Amino acid sequence: MRTRLKAGDVTRDAVLAVIAAAPGRSFRRAEIIEALGVKGNHSGQIAVDNRLRELKHGGHVAHEARAYRLPG
Repeated sequence: MRTRLKAGDVTRDAVLAVIAAAPGRSFRRAEIIEALGVKGNHSGQIAVDNRLRELKHGGHVAHEARAYRLPG
């Protein structure tokens, strides 16, 4: 059974956990949304976008070629 998050449950830690689950791999936005279970939930997808933007600007994730990964 998959866990479906609500928009308020999409935290920076939740997004980082998805990305950190496979070090060295890059994740597209759609893959992160699907892994968090907010596919089809507009406010949840906006929350993911906001968290990704925060993580990118804070240097916690690297962004290139429309994919996100841990730096280094």
